[in-house]
Amino acid sequence: TNREAMRLLRNISGESSKNSDRLPNPSYPHNDFLKAIMEQQKLIQQQELEHQQKLQQEQQVC
Repeated sequence: TNREAMRLLRNISGESSKNSDRLPNPSYPHNDFLKAIMEQQKLIQQQELEHQQKLQQEQQVC
């Protein structure tokens, strides 16, 4: 589900940011990986928002 995906993404991005603190080089390749994850998170959050709005509209109609 979306929520599980978000939890996984949060765990991954959290671990990655911890690792980046230890690395002296900020332009380490996994920064691209982090960017990709964040883009994915934005998409998922957008989908969640749209889904919630649809639910609210359906409730109003009933």
